[in-house]
Amino acid sequence: MKKRLIASLVVAALALTACSTGKSGTNGGNSNFKTDSLTVSEDFDLQKLDYTVTDKNSDHEFVSNLVDTLLENDRLGNLIPSLATEWKANDDKTVWTFKLRDGVKWYTNTGEEYPKALTSEDFVTGLRHGADFKSNMSWLLEGLIKGYKEYCASKKTDEDWAKVGIKTPDEKTVVYELTHTVPYFETMVTYGVFSPVKKEFLESKGEGCKLGAPDPKKCDFGKATPDSILYNGCFLLSKYQAKSEAELVQNANYWDKKNVHLKSVKYIYSDGSDMYAGIKNFEAGTTASASLVAAWKDYDVYLEKYKKYAYLSMPNASAFGVVFNMNRKSFKQTKYANDETLRKNTREAVLNENFRKALRSAFDAVAWLGSNAPEVVAKAQIRNINNFPDAGTTKDGTYFELVEKAFTELNGKRVNLKDGQYPWLNKEEAMKYIEKAKAEGVKFPVHLDLPVAETRKDLVNKANSIAQSVKENTDGNILVEPVLMDRETLTNVAFQLADPAKADYDISTFSGWGPDYADPKSFCDIFNAVDGTYLKNMGLQPGDKDKEIKDKIGMSEYTKMVQAADKITTDMDARYKAYAKCDAFLLQKAFFLPNSQQTRGLAISRIKPFTRYYAPYGKNTNCWKGLELQNKMVTAEEFAKAQDAWEKARAASKK
Repeated sequence: MKKRLIASLVVAALALTACSTGKSGTNGGNSNFKTDSLTVSEDFDLQKLDYTVTDKNSDHEFVSNLVDTLLENDRLGNLIPSLATEWKANDDKTVWTFKLRDGVKWYTNTGEEYPKALTSEDFVTGLRHGADFKSNMSWLLEGLIKGYKEYCASKKTDEDWAKVGIKTPDEKTVVYELTHTVPYFETMVTYGVFSPVKKEFLESKGEGCKLGAPDPKKCDFGKATPDSILYNGCFLLSKYQAKSEAELVQNANYWDKKNVHLKSVKYIYSDGSDMYAGIKNFEAGTTASASLVAAWKDYDVYLEKYKKYAYLSMPNASAFGVVFNMNRKSFKQTKYANDETLRKNTREAVLNENFRKALRSAFDAVAWLGSNAPEVVAKAQIRNINNFPDAGTTKDGTYFELVEKAFTELNGKRVNLKDGQYPWLNKEEAMKYIEKAKAEGVKFPVHLDLPVAETRKDLVNKANSIAQSVKENTDGNILVEPVLMDRETLTNVAFQLADPAKADYDISTFSGWGPDYADPKSFCDIFNAVDGTYLKNMGLQPGDKDKEIKDKIGMSEYTKMVQAADKITTDMDARYKAYAKCDAFLLQKAFFLPNSQQTRGLAISRIKPFTRYYAPYGKNTNCWKGLELQNKMVTAEEFAKAQDAWEKARAASKK
C-alpha cells in the first residue's frame, strides 16, 4: 500500500451490494442472492494505476487487488508469503533477502498471459521506475535503502542506479540493503512502492517510460485505464469510467485462486446524497451489507426491525483529527477573512498553545460524531491518540497504555486516553485556556473557517455540530465558520494538496492517517518538521523553511524526539516507550487534535464475519481477498461469537 491521507468524505459513502434480485426472507435469507459477486457503491476517484508512484488511498483501493506484493497478511493480520515464499534478515537487520515463488505469471487486463513471467528483476524495475517518476512514497525510501536518495538527486544513469541497495543474485532472489537497522522492514514490503513492474511492458508504454530517462508527459504506464499496467494479483480491472463505474473480474489464473471467492467486484459511482440507497438495495435483496444511519427520520423503526442482526463494525487503525493551518496564505474560501484584522488575529490564535487547548476543551466530539449516529456508535468512533493500537506492545503494556502513562508524567495528571470516550470536553477548562491565551495577546472572538462538502448532508450536520458546541462552550469567544464547497474544490484546498500555500482553511477535519507498517514511527513521522506529510495540511514548507512557526508550536522539539526514538532499534520495549513519549508530547502541545477513527457504525450484512484478509497496514486494508458472502443475514449473536473466536485466534497466533 502506501503512506496516505484518508478522505473521510469518501469513506463515509461506502456500501457493499451483491448482484442479484429478489426480496429478503423473514429469516434473513434470500434464495436469489449471489454469493460470488459484489458491487461497491462509492464516491471513488481513481487518479492513476501506477502503484509505485501514487500514495492515494482511492488509487490503492483498486491496485491492491491487481498487483501482489512480496508479502501479505492473512485474516488474522499475520505476515504470510505472497510473491515471496520465504524471507530472512542478517543479524543487524540491514540486509533483507526474499525468495520468489515459482510460476507466477503476468497478465493483461483481458487475461492474456504476458510472454515473460515474474522475476527478481521486476522488483528492481519497480523500485527504479518509482524513483524516476518522483514517487509520492520516495520520502519513505530515502534514508532507508542505500543509495536511493542519492539516485533521486542524480542524473539517473545506469551507473547511478548500480549504487542503490537492491540486488538480484538470481531470478528468484531479491536483496534489499538498508542504511541502518530497520526491525520492521518486512512489514513495509506490503506496499505498492516495493511492487514489481515488467521492464519490457513499462518501456512499451511510451518513450518517456524508459528507465533513467523519465518524461511523465510521454509515458502512459499507470494511467487510469485498464490496459496501462500488467496484473499478477487476484483481480483484473476490466472496466473503468471516471465518476461512473469500474469493474474487477477474477484473475482465472491467479496463483492463489483458492482464497479468492468473488468472481467480480463492480464499483458504481455515488456521491452519497441518497442516504437511503443502501438500505433500499438491502431490503430488495441485492445488498450484501448496509449501514443503519441515525440521520434517517425513521431510524428507530429500522433499528427495531433489525435489532436481531445489527452489530457494531470493528475498530480500525486510522486516526482522524482537527488539523490547524498554521500559515494560511489562501483566502478564496472564507466566511470572515476579507477583514485583514480578523485574518491576522486568527493566525496569532492558531499559533497559541492555550488557544488550541481551548478549542479541544470546547469541542464536543461525541455530539459531533453523534450528529449522524446514535451515541453508542459515536462513542465507538472516538480515538484520542494519533497512532494505532497495534503499534507495539511491551511488558509494561500496550502502546496506548504507554502513551497514557507518558502523558500523565508530562501533564501532571492522568487523562483517560482509551478509545470509546472523549476526555477533553470541559467548558470550565476551555474558558481558563481562553484567559491564558488572552494574557498572551490573543484577541477574542476568534473566527475559524472550516471546509465542508456541500452535497453531503451528514458532513454539513457535523460541521454545524462543531460550530455549535465550540460557540456554546467558549461563550462565543471561538466561532467556527463552516464554508460550503463542492467536492472538487474541497479536495484541492483541503485534501490532495500539492502546495501548502493552497491550504484554504483555518481548521479541517477531512484528513486522517493509516499506518504504513507495523511500527509507531509510521504515525509519528507525519508531523516531522523536516519532511512530514502533514506539513502541507498545516500550511508549512518542509526542511528549514517556516522554522519560526515550527519552533513556536513545538514541532521542532517533537521532531528531535521522533528522530531519537527511531535510533533505538534493538530494544523494542525502549523504542515503543520513546515513541509513546512523542505521542504524549503531541497531545501536550496540541498542534493536532486526534478525535476519531475511520467510520464505525451499526451494520447489517451477508458477509461471513472475519473471512477477509486483514491488516492495519499494507495491501490488505483494501483487498477483497478471502472475503466470502452468505445467503442469510449475519445475526448480532453470530457476529459476536465470530469476533470472539477471531480475537482469541489472533492473540494465540502472536505468541
